[in-house]
Amino acid sequence: MTKSISHAFRIVLSIFSVLVFMSAGLVTAEITKIDVDLDHESHVYVIGETATFSISVLDENGKLVQDGTVQAVFQNTFQKELKRETLDLSQQNPVTVPATMNEPGFLTVTVSGNKVNSRGGAAFSPEKIEPGQEMPEDFWSYWRGLQKKLRAEVSGDLKLEKIDSISDDRQTTYRVSMATFNDKNVNGFLSIPVGDGPFPLLVSVSWAGPGFGPAQYVAHEGFAVLHMTAFPYVPGLTLDERQKQYDEFNAKLGIVYSYYGAPDRDRYYFRDMYLGIDRVIDTVLERQDIDSSRVGYYGTSQGGGSALILGGLNGKFQFIHGSVPALCDHGAAKRGRQAGWPQIYRVVHDPKVEEMGPYFDGVNFAREIRCPIRLTVGFIDTTCSPSSVYAAFNVIPSTDKAILHEEHRGHDVGKKHGEIMSWLKESVRKK
Repeated sequence: MTKSISHAFRIVLSIFSVLVFMSAGLVTAEITKIDVDLDHESHVYVIGETATFSISVLDENGKLVQDGTVQAVFQNTFQKELKRETLDLSQQNPVTVPATMNEPGFLTVTVSGNKVNSRGGAAFSPEKIEPGQEMPEDFWSYWRGLQKKLRAEVSGDLKLEKIDSISDDRQTTYRVSMATFNDKNVNGFLSIPVGDGPFPLLVSVSWAGPGFGPAQYVAHEGFAVLHMTAFPYVPGLTLDERQKQYDEFNAKLGIVYSYYGAPDRDRYYFRDMYLGIDRVIDTVLERQDIDSSRVGYYGTSQGGGSALILGGLNGKFQFIHGSVPALCDHGAAKRGRQAGWPQIYRVVHDPKVEEMGPYFDGVNFAREIRCPIRLTVGFIDTTCSPSSVYAAFNVIPSTDKAILHEEHRGHDVGKKHGEIMSWLKESVRKK
């Protein structure tokens, strides 16, 4: 009797084990990665051409998931939804999805599943993308008038303070400061190589946020470097110091600086900042140790947008490099696209902001750039949308311009950025 019970128990246990094993095989594999690619290596198509998106959904072992679903949302540069599809992985993985656009722009897709998402982007005749808004008729009379007014009414003394802690036997770095309108200053750093000048000059403005410190390492290469911050206070040398200053400054403003003063064009934050930096550049170029015939600019994001703004406003650069430029195509939503950072129309809820925006749009400053210029654009950049970058690039009148594509990158820099930096340095050095 005991043997029969024991035998029966073993049979039940075996059956239970098989059922557990079978049920475990039915559990949906956890999605840990989603890859998005296209059938054209360039990710560039003409209007009306079909782009085939290839979506691979992977588990933690890098194997294709065989069940479950993901959702794909197609948009006009992450703004206007064009279509939405639920993709059944039990039917196909990788999944191929054909799509097209009948107007110039970027067709972007966001694929989501199990709290994992990934993006892809295809350009359709990007060279035909037009800005979302017209340039105001008084654009240049407004800015040229302010330049003259600043020089007539505000002292142009450039204050320099040597920073002993980071100066060495190859370069000397200074804090620089100059007054602009409304009792404010613009601030930054100037690094000068040790030795006989005059030296070629590279100018830069930091990206958004607390920014970065002096670029004395570039001075080690034989360049004078003027690096300007976006703020009216003396910047700290460490990231922790700058972060604390940045947080306190925005708290005092009661809003992030990039929206302060809107929708009044005469109170908007960037007005006095760029006018001040423009004047600092002119003053530095008057120094005996600076070669004003060899001047270049480089910057990323806010600094990339500054390449366009200062490139048009100042006009003293012989070569310009801007990576994933911000501050472009503020009116993009009028064409169903996403604007570049800081997307002021989305954040500032006042219809008058649309009247102010074009006066601070990198697109309109770019119309005056005639020197050689190189830009980079990220096809899946949700901060500085690729269409906003192209809207600016397309209006640049320079006969020597190029835009380098980062097809799989968002708002960051990659190999193309390094290539352009090498081009910039070599060009400025040899001119």
